[in-house]
Amino acid sequence: MLVNSLERDNNDEYHVINRICERLGPEKVAWVFSLIAEINCYLPNDWRLTKSRNNFKVQVITPKTDLALVGNSYKAKTGEGIINVIYTILHVGSYDMNEAKRLKIKPKLICEEDKIKNPELIQPNLYFFQPCPEDSFSPLFARQYERIKYDQDRQLVDTQYHRIHPLTKAGLDLEHYKWVKWKIDGTLEFVDYPEDDYRGKDYWVIPFLTTKKKEEKVEDYIKEYEKMMKEYGAEKYELSDMLPVPYERELKFKFDDNQNDFDKLLSDINKWLSSEKVEVIWNDVKEQEDVYFDDTNLKLFKEGVSFRLRKQKGNARITVKKRVPVEEKDFRPGLYYRLEEENIITKKQENALLEGKRINPFPYRLVAYLAPGCRDLNKVIIINNKRTLAVIKGKGLNKIELCHDIVTYRKPTGEVISEPEFEIELESKGSRAEFMDYLVEKLCNKFKLTPVSETKYERGISLMQVHSDKKLYI
Repeated sequence: MLVNSLERDNNDEYHVINRICERLGPEKVAWVFSLIAEINCYLPNDWRLTKSRNNFKVQVITPKTDLALVGNSYKAKTGEGIINVIYTILHVGSYDMNEAKRLKIKPKLICEEDKIKNPELIQPNLYFFQPCPEDSFSPLFARQYERIKYDQDRQLVDTQYHRIHPLTKAGLDLEHYKWVKWKIDGTLEFVDYPEDDYRGKDYWVIPFLTTKKKEEKVEDYIKEYEKMMKEYGAEKYELSDMLPVPYERELKFKFDDNQNDFDKLLSDINKWLSSEKVEVIWNDVKEQEDVYFDDTNLKLFKEGVSFRLRKQKGNARITVKKRVPVEEKDFRPGLYYRLEEENIITKKQENALLEGKRINPFPYRLVAYLAPGCRDLNKVIIINNKRTLAVIKGKGLNKIELCHDIVTYRKPTGEVISEPEFEIELESKGSRAEFMDYLVEKLCNKFKLTPVSETKYERGISLMQVHSDKKLYI
């Protein structure tokens, strides 16, 4: 939270008030504090506005007046959030006194050249736009990355490009960003992308290959690399026939017998895989708890969408999936493609989701696009799964995940509504279609398995129709 410093000047007025009156005019005091109030509507309670230490600079861009809020961030003793204390108001091109002290530059002697050499003197770490950009849901943006350039004399130029991301109470939005062209006088403009000769800071500390004692060529390294690959018989990987992210190609088999028969089947499959020319890497058993959400009309279910919260090893991850059509030439019984997006969320976001509140991470926002008209999401069903996963690696980058699952379905209240059910899943991870088809054919013919297209969520809804004490609207 941004707050005013309690420091007072000799006239017993707050220092910040005096600076507003001095630099913007007395009539601007209420306006500045309204800006601060609006920023607080978006700034996360635990957001650390650190620039070089615990100092911060928020650049405010409005149609008529630009300004900067400068101060320091502190931890509250109670451990609840961060308090960001504004000590002064500056014009956007004015330097930060704290940075000047840190860089050991005497403030009265600071000139334009000092600012160019040390852009930290005036760089902001937050941007606030009024009005809010038309294509953004937040007017508050955090600077996450910059592109810089050196001239022929190895001196920094007076322009940078900053990549800024929207910020809300729910946190930073990593999926969306904008580029701004920022000048050393504090002015800026939106651009589509930085100029090609501007690079990240770390790029400029890497020496040229030809600066070594012996001049060497990149071609020599590549030629020797190719020679060694051939000499030692190392396999060269090539990317081809890969599905465009974020789609997954998946196929599922349901096994209707008991646990002993299921264990024998898995043992037989494992022996068969060992006889094939593939590498199989088995992982330990993982216990997963998936909470699926939908609105009161099961809008997601109707649209072929699922939205779940998975809790595993202390992490909470949300995932949204939607079926996409399978082309006729690719059709196989039980085969389906799904769009998939997921993110790890914070404990606070998890609690809000479980309480039926809206959260900001991308997979949640995507629901509105995949199922227009979907209302607030609430828990619909809980699925517990004991999963053993194997990664099957064929030639090249052919990679497929084979999972065997022992699944139990429960109502949102926790009541169990099914005996354990047994499933085997195949999911392509960049594999060629022929490799996936080969494994499917063997599982169907050699082990007499039948593919099913019903997802776990769809199966759970079917069970809820039987066991629910109230009508499900489908």
